[in-house]
Amino acid sequence: MAVFGMPHQPPNPEERAIRTALQILDQLDSINRTTGESISIGIGINTGPAMAGYLGNLEYVEFTLIGYPVNIAWGLESLARPNRILIGHPVYQAVGDAFHIEDLGVVEIKKGIEPVHAYEVIRPT
Repeated sequence: MAVFGMPHQPPNPEERAIRTALQILDQLDSINRTTGESISIGIGINTGPAMAGYLGNLEYVEFTLIGYPVNIAWGLESLARPNRILIGHPVYQAVGDAFHIEDLGVVEIKKGIEPVHAYEVIRPT
């Protein structure tokens, strides 16, 4: 998980997240070509209020985020394979027409979470 726009709100965290995701997929393509491997990932991006902090016990502590927007990002990530970038509606609204984006409509991401409107960021060729 990567977090953009925390603890301070820099300009355009949603755009920065998408640009980073595009760079990650470009690097993965390069690694796959160089090694002959076929590694694939999915990237889900969402935005909204979440709780951030340290969770754990005496043996293991980690910094994490929890909340509905985080759950949506996780669900989008699980649908984004192989090597796709899916974004939630709030991200789409924030980035406007800065990227080539395809509307996927409403998708079901996980039982227990209501369906959400999703979009795919189309990678430049």
